[in-house]
Amino acid sequence: MSPPLTSRRAPARPQSNAFVVLTLLILLVHLSLVADGWRFGLNRLQPPSPSSSPRRPRGDLLAAAAASASSSSGGGGGTATVSKGEGGAADSGGVVSVQQVFVCTNRWCMQRGAGATMGSFIGLTPYGSQMRVQGVDCLGRCNKGPNIRLLKSNGTFEELSYIDSVEKVYDVFTSQLGISINQSSADCLKLNFQGNAHLDKNEVDQAIGCYDKAIPLSHKGQEGVLRVMRSTAYLQRAYTHFMQFRELVDQIAQPLPDQAVFGLLERVHASSPFLVVPILSRLTQVYEARGRLYRLTTFQFSLFEFAVHKACHDALTATHILPNFTKSWIRAGHGLRFLRRFKDAIACYQVVVKIDPSTAKELEQEIELLEKVQRYVANAREQGVSEESLVITLDALGVFACS
Repeated sequence: MSPPLTSRRAPARPQSNAFVVLTLLILLVHLSLVADGWRFGLNRLQPPSPSSSPRRPRGDLLAAAAASASSSSGGGGGTATVSKGEGGAADSGGVVSVQQVFVCTNRWCMQRGAGATMGSFIGLTPYGSQMRVQGVDCLGRCNKGPNIRLLKSNGTFEELSYIDSVEKVYDVFTSQLGISINQSSADCLKLNFQGNAHLDKNEVDQAIGCYDKAIPLSHKGQEGVLRVMRSTAYLQRAYTHFMQFRELVDQIAQPLPDQAVFGLLERVHASSPFLVVPILSRLTQVYEARGRLYRLTTFQFSLFEFAVHKACHDALTATHILPNFTKSWIRAGHGLRFLRRFKDAIACYQVVVKIDPSTAKELEQEIELLEKVQRYVANAREQGVSEESLVITLDALGVFACS
């Protein structure tokens, strides 16, 4: 018989150390919140200092960026931190303005879009403004880039983080700097950057579409740059058509049945006429396919020529808008080179050398090559050589190998 069961009370376990630690943490957080609330209340009761400047309202985009960003590496709260510059004294009673904008261009910020930030500040700065835009090596807070610093006339500066789009730069101009910017200029600049991004990925059609939308929104200076970029895109499209044209030419170069084959057919027809019919049917198919290939080759060459003409039109227009912008003359020279108008291409390259003498060594070699080729092309045209054959020969000679 089993012994009777007796009820026993379990021995009390010691209190967990984790519970004690958690209680202490909750108490510390509570005391911290109370202290912050007390300091906040005192600050509200104190009147503002007469020397303190009024806070400017921030736009929605910049406020969102400030709310999402943390403090700088030295501590503080928010994206924008204000500190007094060395030796800077506040202007008594004067209007504080921004004299210079520094954009961090180190590799970390560049990976986060500082190139677009720099371009946006340069592109949106009103003509005749005394404010300068300059790239600097590093402003710290690399994980919060792109970072900028606004140097003010009273010696203080303000630093902002996460300025990574045209919209945010536009908001800095309108809300922080108090500078009125045309919205169309900002939209144009945004489309310009989108087109450049597509062009870097070799998405030529999308790039041209962005430039097409941007040009009607642009002012003269923007239009010149946009036309140079669209000219570059059209040259890339022309190069694609040219490579397809070359592939078709290689296919056309395959040999067709010659006179020996037709002589054999005559002998076969004399002995066995019924064997000639399927052979002739096959030859007909071969020649019809070759005819389609010729037409496709001609069409591809026309697409190449059309794209080059569009590139030349944009580049030459840009030379009138921005006559001292070397890229417009270089693009025009490249386009005219593809069109076998070597005399005009040489003239464009000579303008580039005049504007920028540092390009003389490189371009003088190109000019010397084009002068030699020009004489060869003139002789070939007198002998009736087709333009398609000229293009193939010139490409083999490396005439179209331009950067």
